[in-house]
Amino acid sequence: MAIRPGGQGDVTDSHVLWREGRSVPEVPMPLLWESKVYMVAGAGIVTCLDATSGRVLFRGRLGATGAYFASPVAAAGHIYFATAEGQITVIDAADRLNVIATNDLQDAVYATPAIVGSTLYVRTAHDLYAFAE
Repeated sequence: MAIRPGGQGDVTDSHVLWREGRSVPEVPMPLLWESKVYMVAGAGIVTCLDATSGRVLFRGRLGATGAYFASPVAAAGHIYFATAEGQITVIDAADRLNVIATNDLQDAVYATPAIVGSTLYVRTAHDLYAFAE
């Protein structure tokens, strides 16, 4: 849900801007990126919402199923999702679902990837990867 800041006391009626109840994540945090909210639920269902109105821009499957514990991250016009089984799926940061790639690290990923500069860091159960051009 989106809540307007400010107010005092019970602001449920006056400050809740929108709510979304379908395909919401159990563990990963939603990602706010360029006025869009991206979130991934179990079985790899990704939802993209307009951050202002809460309108669903798209909802679909990433193709990499399983549990998701890591939160999505964004860089260079792409959103990255990691499954607990170690599959990293990359989509365009756009109003429609466009899967760019899915890569299998063949090791468990529970931590949210980190982006520093132009390098994506992914910690698996046994290794630390750094991806850069």
